[in-house]
Amino acid sequence: MDAGRPGVEDKPSAGSALRFVLSVAGDLPQRPALHLTRAWRGRLSEGSAMHESGLQRPLKSAIFGVHTTLLLEPMTMLRAALFPRKVHIKVFMRDCPRGNPHWEHHCALQCRALGDCSPPSGSKALFVDLIHMFEDAIFGHTEYYRVADYLELLVRMYDMDEELQGADFYVCTAPLMCSLMRTVFNKPLLAYFGMQLHVARDHQKDQLWLMHFREMARDRCSNAMAVHNFAMREQIRHGTGVQLDVVRPRALYVHSGVPLWRLNAVYTGPPPAMPRTAWPRRVLLHRSSYVKVSLFLPLLEEHLSACGSYPLEFRIVRNSSDFIEFREMRRYRAAVLLPWDPALMSFYELYSVNGPAVFLPDRALVFKVQQLTGWIWSQPSGAVQ
Repeated sequence: MDAGRPGVEDKPSAGSALRFVLSVAGDLPQRPALHLTRAWRGRLSEGSAMHESGLQRPLKSAIFGVHTTLLLEPMTMLRAALFPRKVHIKVFMRDCPRGNPHWEHHCALQCRALGDCSPPSGSKALFVDLIHMFEDAIFGHTEYYRVADYLELLVRMYDMDEELQGADFYVCTAPLMCSLMRTVFNKPLLAYFGMQLHVARDHQKDQLWLMHFREMARDRCSNAMAVHNFAMREQIRHGTGVQLDVVRPRALYVHSGVPLWRLNAVYTGPPPAMPRTAWPRRVLLHRSSYVKVSLFLPLLEEHLSACGSYPLEFRIVRNSSDFIEFREMRRYRAAVLLPWDPALMSFYELYSVNGPAVFLPDRALVFKVQQLTGWIWSQPSGAVQ
């Protein structure tokens, strides 16, 4: 395999992109193009091309992902941290499969928070095709990852999209996508991870993805990477030998309508006043994989029925199609969350709205939930060891 970059020109070519490389060092800036701290306060390097182009013009970027909140998190943080400089971000998101039990919540959030309610077109439609190709490989419909096809499709996206060509940097939220983008595009890359490192398909070939990821993580002149939880940091350290910074989600996107200049003070300033329409006796029981398969919910309902007039009223979210608006979430007196993942974005959202008291199970019950349901819905697909 070629250990060099596929080319130094700004515009990638299909021929150069089809080389799957193991290193990204070489022709990119030898100083970090984008500094990243634990507080997500990005500062542009004095020597970077972005700085030289003038701090007054809007900063342009494109973000790629399949998980709505993992796109919203870095998007909101970048805009808040770089304020008053404007940041324009083009979103490349998966399609919204209606009726899919795993994606119904994300479909609603994608429409209401991202404003992405219509079918994708142009380069965004090509990105959806790319996601479907990933799924074919992950779920065994194809023999292995069709890497050459993926790279050629990315080149087609770039050729047809002037916003992609004019972006100052890209943001990726999945390691597989980051590796492909690093191979094709000669721009600074910001990565923010909250899902598994990779999905195992072939033990021998999978090591190439891990090797490529390791080289990307080590090349801080071209890439800035972080994870949003300690469990994933340890998974990546175990699989690749590199340790990334943990940048805890702030979920500032739940504060719709709050000016950017005020978002930085959400956690440091005085807590916002409770809404006048707060519900002092209503409790939110959030959706959970555990609730669906355990006896907890029928026992709770039987208890409430036996008690007759109970002092609390429960709002039970049974599935992903029952979408709770953030402004509604803030009105509850308390929320019960039974984790189905080691770092739930739902927890950070409840914490950020600063409304309900959040109740979580103790360690023994968390372990029981994990053993019964697994951590995430894609766990049966496996993860690279």
